[in-house]
Amino acid sequence: MKVNYSLAVLLPSAVLASLLSGCAINDDGDEHVGNNHVSFEEFLASTYQEPESGVYIVDGDLPFENLDQLREFYDGLNIGQALAVHRSGNSDAKWSNSRKRNLTYCVSNSFGGNYNTVVYAMANAASDWEFAANVDLVHVASQDGNCTASNNNVVFDVRPVSGVSYLARAFFPNYSRANRNILIATNAIGGYGVWTLTGILRHEIGHVLGFRHEHTRPEAKTCYENSSWRALTSYDSKSVMHYPHCNGRQRGDLVITGKDEEGAIALYGAAPQHALRAVNGTHHVVAEGGGGGAAKANRPHIRSWETFHVNHLGNGEYSVRSINGHYLVAEGGGGGAANANRKAIGPWEKFRFINVGNGQIALRTINGRYVVAEGAGGGALNANRKAIGAWEKFRLIGL
Repeated sequence: MKVNYSLAVLLPSAVLASLLSGCAINDDGDEHVGNNHVSFEEFLASTYQEPESGVYIVDGDLPFENLDQLREFYDGLNIGQALAVHRSGNSDAKWSNSRKRNLTYCVSNSFGGNYNTVVYAMANAASDWEFAANVDLVHVASQDGNCTASNNNVVFDVRPVSGVSYLARAFFPNYSRANRNILIATNAIGGYGVWTLTGILRHEIGHVLGFRHEHTRPEAKTCYENSSWRALTSYDSKSVMHYPHCNGRQRGDLVITGKDEEGAIALYGAAPQHALRAVNGTHHVVAEGGGGGAAKANRPHIRSWETFHVNHLGNGEYSVRSINGHYLVAEGGGGGAANANRKAIGPWEKFRFINVGNGQIALRTINGRYVVAEGAGGGALNANRKAIGAWEKFRLIGL
């Protein structure tokens, strides 16, 4: 059975099919998109509107807060100039420099038995964007019990929905707080076809950061939306923001490509990098091979294998990711070795950074053990100490 890999269960929608019914193949084999063939009234009548929020949803997961935004989208349904960022008027829809490193969110307790699944899917999807660019999405668990669209203690909320026409939907940075939500359909929590929930959320967080569907670009030759965007890179048919059924070439899970990273850096700057220096002041933590194997504390220099991305997960917890994308792990949650070979964040890949003064930190594992540079540095890295001593202190060096 052929799987429809759209983020909307009912995609492509009838309204966009009508709007794009002017597609034709010219003599040189290129498909051109014709003019609109429905009025705005017909377009409006065919557009899904969320009953609770009143948000209009177009092309699966593109949200529009009100009729003015929807009309602007409709009026732009013509090919513009040949990863794209959404435009609001004459400006990019993006987060300010003061906000981009503190995009706080809650995850509703109403997910019930699926709560932890969603928490870790959000953490991993967010980490992939944080690995690419200078942004930080922070889970504030203390707000999960009141995770609603009216909670102003977080930038946005993550909530379950049912009976909707999409798998998930998000928002753009210029939206009002009431509509800054990631809504996840209950039938998407276990994934959809080859897509994992983490993959679906990578796509949705792309919208949260301001990125449009890649297939709105004329190079896709189908599924065109409108011209309210600005190109950040050359066209990428494998982009995490490209629907496969719209001439996309990403056939597995939705993953961030090199061009996606390039576009994110163009908009937000490169992700900050760090090194961890042992207390002896001369040795640094290393992910052997750049990640995928052991972690040690025996390098006298800082090169690529000694370079890490440190992401704030919220609630005082952090992940430490190697240059090739593997996470530092305290085996067993603590009490044994520390390695740098995990591909995703789970409980064992979370560390609480404890400020021990003098510009130094200790890394506490999920079960309360501390990471240690044996011999104060120059040897193994473990995660088995019950208390903080000199060997359990590290300096986080910004690069």
